[in-house]
Amino acid sequence: MRIIILALLFFTGFTSISLKTIAQEDTTAKDDNYVLWKYMYELNRAIVIKNIAAADTLNVEKINEAVRMSKASYQSGSICYSPDKSFEIVSAEGADYSNSGSNCLNRSRIYLKNSDATIDMAAGILNVDTIFKLTGNKYLAIQSSTGCSEAQSVSHKRATLFSIVDNQVKYFSIKNIKDTTATGDRGLDLFQYDIAGLEKYPLVLNFDARNKRLTYSYILDADTSLNTDTENYITGYYEYRGGAFYAGKLITKRQIKR
Repeated sequence: MRIIILALLFFTGFTSISLKTIAQEDTTAKDDNYVLWKYMYELNRAIVIKNIAAADTLNVEKINEAVRMSKASYQSGSICYSPDKSFEIVSAEGADYSNSGSNCLNRSRIYLKNSDATIDMAAGILNVDTIFKLTGNKYLAIQSSTGCSEAQSVSHKRATLFSIVDNQVKYFSIKNIKDTTATGDRGLDLFQYDIAGLEKYPLVLNFDARNKRLTYSYILDADTSLNTDTENYITGYYEYRGGAFYAGKLITKRQIKR
């Protein structure tokens, strides 16, 4: 799959945003842009609609103006196709500055190709970068986010194991195979601040399709407000077999020296 960088100017008067669209063919770009634009507009409209008088809820100009003035909005997004082309995941990312500081906003929706059905994914799903199809009719979505905090730069990665049956999503835990749920993501979640020396100790979350291994590396307790003596760089992996992920035996820890 190719990564296509696109710039889209909302024809309803929104400011320009950058959209990262993952698509098999360039000819899909126009349709992808519209799908993503429509999804983000729906999310932004929902944020501000409660603050608009009932008589104005059908007034496009007033809604657009409210979205532009809102301290909470979705500002970028991506589209990622499943390898079997049976569905695509549309992701949107933004920030909420309505309170002190900021809160990240992330939403994702599945669009099935063999029907007009759509499925909203669990809260917390980040921008989907890659989708792998695994045995047992399951999929693994690798996600990432650059964060939305103005005060401190953060890196966030996530792996989600799921299946789609009868237009419904079921999530499977990566840490504990007995923990499954139909409503929430129980994937592998990695988060760390971008501190000095991160080039030497990067945040990594990759899936090796050949060896069926989900490898990860991250800094434990990377928040500089914590006890820096306890910071460790941890590496490890989960191996996929028999329809589930199992923790690998080798996990290494190395003290970070400042």
